Amino acid sequence: MKKAVYEKNVHKYQISDAPKCDEHLVHLDSVRTSMPKLLPVDKAQEMAEVFALLVDPSRLRLSSTASI
Repeated sequence: MKKAVYEKNVHKYQISDAPKCDEHLVHLDSVRTSMPKLLPVDKAQEMAEVFALLVDPSRLRLSSTASI
């Protein structure tokens, strides 16, 4: 993309009248109660590996024959 077109597009999305948040809120009580419910890293890794296998249509078709 040419520089002039890029700068025009960037400027279009930099609206100074847009509302801004001046305060950063963190609800610590909610964070603390949610933490024990998070999936452990090792379990998440195992699940990600399984889902990665299922992404490939050929592998999914082959694995579906195991359930027949």
